[in-house]
This record gives sequence, structure tokens and C-alpha cells, in this order.
Amino acid sequence: HWSGLGIAGLFPILNGRWADVREQTLQWLKAQFDAEVWAVESMIALCDHEYPDVQQMGRSLLTGRLSQGHDEDCLLALAAHPSLRMQTFVAEWLHLALREVCILQQLRPFILTVLSQVNRGRQAKQALLRQLRDLALQSEVWAGEVAWIFDRMVVTVAIGDKAQYLAGLSAIRMQYPQIKTNLHICTPLKREVA
Repeated sequence: HWSGLGIAGLFPILNGRWADVREQTLQWLKAQFDAEVWAVESMIALCDHEYPDVQQMGRSLLTGRLSQGHDEDCLLALAAHPSLRMQTFVAEWLHLALREVCILQQLRPFILTVLSQVNRGRQAKQALLRQLRDLALQSEVWAGEVAWIFDRMVVTVAIGDKAQYLAGLSAIRMQYPQIKTNLHICTPLKREVA
């Protein structure tokens, strides 16, 4: 009886306040449609939903889609999402999409947004920083892109985060001294004690 409605046609039913109807609708959607047939916009709409059970199905569908490792368009669409929960989700899955430097360049706005947040998004920041540091050590090309990001962040963030960017820039400079950064390591001056 629901098959004629399709995925989008069932969304209004998910807005209902009756949990049993939502659960029945979610079960039917899971049974009828694989993650591959869902539009990215529909999965994101589920993640944005007000009810946690609907949000969970959206995240589950996205996880299924992303775990296949070939849907960077999905991740790029998610990266534009303003929700802190979705930013954390994207940061945790980013390693699957980062197979080419051009994808990292496309994700610059997302990365800068997440890393620029003050007093929020710590989990997303840490996941992202860990992945960026790992990428920087893989090759000179990756290191150059990560150095650009760290160079920008070290002058714009809260003092508590500066140490992480400085440490990342220092590691890049140690491994790839030819990469130009704004980090200048100076030897401390010896002071004479009178």
C-alpha cells in the first residue's frame, strides 16, 4: 500500500508524532530500498529530522553508502552541512574520500570551518587533525596542502589550539624541509648571567 508513494512520499509520515507509525515506516523503507537508491539529499534530510530514530536511519544509510568507499560526492555534500553532529560524522569518514589531493582542496571550506570553531566541535576537530597529520606524512604533495591549512589556522585560532598546528607544521618541516611555511624556528639566544 506504500509502494506507490516512493521514498519522498513517505517523508510526511515520518513527521508524525506516533513512534509506532514511524518505526513501521522506517522498517518498510529499510526492507524496500538499499542505500544505493537513496538520493544524498534524502539521506541528509533524514539526518536533519527532529526524531532520533529517523536521524539514526539517515546515519545508517550514509554509513552504508560511505563504507563502500567510492562516494565522495556524498561526503562533499555532507561537508556543506552546518550541523555540528554532521560535521563530526563527516570528519570521522573523511579518510575514505581522501584518495586525491584535489578532494582535500575541495574540502578546504569544510576543514577550515571545523577547525575554526571555538569552544565547540572538539571531537570533529580532533578527528580531522589526526587525519591531516597522518596525510601530511604520506607524501610531499599531501604535506604541502596540509601545511597550507595549518599555516592559515595557526594565526586565526584560540591559543589552546595553536600548539597542535605548530607541532604539525614542525613535523612537516622536519620531513619535507623544502615545503615553505610561515613557521620559522629560531635558536634561543644565550643570556649571560651577570
